[in-house]
Amino acid sequence: MLINLFHAFFLFACVVLVVRISLPTCYVLLNPYAATLDNLLTRLLRKLHPALPFPPKVLCSILILLFLCADAVMLSRLQLHNITIGTFAVFELPHATFLQWLFIACMGLLRHFLTLLAAVLFLGVWHRTKQLPGYSGDLLRLSVNPILRLPVTAQVLALCAGSVVFVLVLFQTATTVLYPLETLNIFQGAVAEKAAKLSISNLVFPFKWLVLSGLSILEIFAELHGFTVTLIFFALLSLLTRSKGLTYFLDDVFRLLRGPLPEIRIGMVCLTPLLTLFVFFLLCGFLPLIFVWVMSMIASLVGAYVV
Repeated sequence: MLINLFHAFFLFACVVLVVRISLPTCYVLLNPYAATLDNLLTRLLRKLHPALPFPPKVLCSILILLFLCADAVMLSRLQLHNITIGTFAVFELPHATFLQWLFIACMGLLRHFLTLLAAVLFLGVWHRTKQLPGYSGDLLRLSVNPILRLPVTAQVLALCAGSVVFVLVLFQTATTVLYPLETLNIFQGAVAEKAAKLSISNLVFPFKWLVLSGLSILEIFAELHGFTVTLIFFALLSLLTRSKGLTYFLDDVFRLLRGPLPEIRIGMVCLTPLLTLFVFFLLCGFLPLIFVWVMSMIASLVGAYVV
């Protein structure tokens, strides 16, 4: 758990720095969350400027490299050299040198940025608007500021292209690719033979590449499910501590996540977060399986399986 928090912190810090680089020289952030982060970053840059007398954007680039190096060191110490796409594929990457560990950290940052972009696009559809509600919605849109200036169609194309490149680089650099679900003997007899034929590992490479690229995008629902679980934990903590600031922040985030779902209350207890959690559970559980099944049917029709 602590390891994941450190890893998430390094990636979060890199995203904040990328956003700072993408902003114009003169800007005003009206979002209180973004303004607070920007104020902390400005103080950090002022502290570092005497030792590293570079322009702010160059200094932000140096900090991104330093955070990625720190992430690479942590990953190397813990031997976390696998990148997974759901439960469908595990890519074992080479990790003999520090540069290879740094490459793994960079791939993690790319994946994190694609996840944020997928979240912005999905929640935009979820709310049926480009302007996400609340300060948390505005902050989420700001996190993909370099892409946000493009039209929605271009943003979707950027997400698809980024996912395709991400999976292609994994295929080209991985020493081994495993398919965990296909090693489980959950079928018997003729059904087992059919399931073995309609599997990702038996697809020809271009089709396999596209299927895993799609699955990498659909992982956003698993991320939203896990994020909602964390928020529910903090909601219980806010009830115990009676923190008005934390309660306001959680209400703002839950309003973003619940979308068109109705607010359900029993007395003073709001059940909408649990309903949101259940919806994301269904989406992250069934959508990838449906996608794989549909793509398998298409592959069988066009003869995209290795005989």
